[in-house]
Amino acid sequence: MKRFSTSLIVLMFSLYLIIKLFFVLVMPGKDFLLLPAIPIFFITFGLLALKFAYAKKDISPMILLSAKMIKTLLSIFIMMIYIVVKGEESIPFLISYSLFFVTYLVYETIVLTIINKKKP
Repeated sequence: MKRFSTSLIVLMFSLYLIIKLFFVLVMPGKDFLLLPAIPIFFITFGLLALKFAYAKKDISPMILLSAKMIKTLLSIFIMMIYIVVKGEESIPFLISYSLFFVTYLVYETIVLTIINKKKP
């Protein structure tokens, strides 16, 4: 579990640095205050998912899909709230959040597949 946790943290931090650099170099002035909160959000969810995956001997695919659905709905809810609050200023947030979300989903799918293959 430790190697998956470490790789998640490194992946999210690396993506944060890339996006931050993009905003500084390509879109100056479009940076937003909540950017550091996005990787923290996904790291927290990722660590909870890893802990849950390691805690159970037999996890059905239905439980894993349900957890992904809950995360997807929560993410859509967060994006909708931000759009309502910030309006047109929400474009940089939506781009950043979407990149983190897609990266996290791919990472989580790969890791949980590896974990489930290793379980007897």
